[in-house]
Amino acid sequence: TKKWEVWVAWGFSLVWNGISAPILFLHLPALLRDPTPPRVIAMIFPLIGLGLLIWAIRASRDAWRFRSVRLVLDPFPGALGGDVGGSLVVPLAFVGSRSFALTLDCRLNTTRQNGSETETVEELIWETRGAARSERHADGTRLSFRFELPRDLPASGGQHVWRLSIASSGDSPRFVRQFEIPVQPTGARSAQLRQDAAQHPEAQR
Repeated sequence: TKKWEVWVAWGFSLVWNGISAPILFLHLPALLRDPTPPRVIAMIFPLIGLGLLIWAIRASRDAWRFRSVRLVLDPFPGALGGDVGGSLVVPLAFVGSRSFALTLDCRLNTTRQNGSETETVEELIWETRGAARSERHADGTRLSFRFELPRDLPASGGQHVWRLSIASSGDSPRFVRQFEIPVQPTGARSAQLRQDAAQHPEAQR
């Protein structure tokens, strides 16, 4: 989902700053001479634009630093009544004390009418948390994980979305990513992964 964050951040930033720039140039000189309440309030819009610009720059820097990190599922697709597991290589130097928290959830996206506007509502259906197993890799740090899933949950598709979130501990640079993954009622088990991410010592701690 990172590429969408970058596009959305720059889109909002450019549109908002394009609208608020005239406010800045028209009201800032007058504000410095006579800071009346309406002029102070008008400066809120350029400040919001500055915040959006910072968000866009940070999202782009993060995307450039880690490039395209690919998640390889095992099994594929993830399986209700079986496992959701996989591995990925993060371009971060391996540090034994660094942990990677995992959240796997299923959400229901519905649309509803709010007056003349249509809005999308996201409802959490199910969630589990754990930690990934990390090991040294030639390109950084290799992460692997496995969750056991109940059989009576909804499969992905339609209005149901399954999402895996990964976040590293420690100081910058931090690795934070979300992946939307396919999950179907196949009952398949992981061929290579054994440790349950929910039982990882770091998750228990």
